[in-house]
Amino acid sequence: MGPNYLFELNGSVSVGLSAFIWAGIDVYLTRITFYRKQFDIFNAILVDFNYDPLDPGELATFDDTTGTLRLKMGEDSPLGVPNETFTVKQKGENLVVSAYGMSQEFAAAGITKITADAGEGNDTVIIRQGVTAAVELHGGAGDDTLQVYG
Repeated sequence: MGPNYLFELNGSVSVGLSAFIWAGIDVYLTRITFYRKQFDIFNAILVDFNYDPLDPGELATFDDTTGTLRLKMGEDSPLGVPNETFTVKQKGENLVVSAYGMSQEFAAAGITKITADAGEGNDTVIIRQGVTAAVELHGGAGDDTLQVYG
């Protein structure tokens, strides 16, 4: 994946103006304070930013005209990383697609077929027991593992 996938980057750039009032006696190494007050006059955020390199967006797309759920891996992957692992499982009335440490749910009722083209790399696709849709999986260059337990 590369080092840019190890970190999230977020923050902001802001400006402000503060005032500080102090009254007291400063004697050599000792300070005696009679009055101390700090207050903000003005604060504003100029820019907020958030970069999460592991946000793949959608893990799969559903075509309701054909009833096909297509896993976004291989050349369809928004991250473009090799050696992907996708899992599809039944959870109540939904199918859950998991990859990259994230999950996305789809209503199982309209899904008649699950497809994936893993492309290059050592990819893994696991269709768990309980998934009743037809499955069409294609490996590609590399040492792929395609498991269907449905």
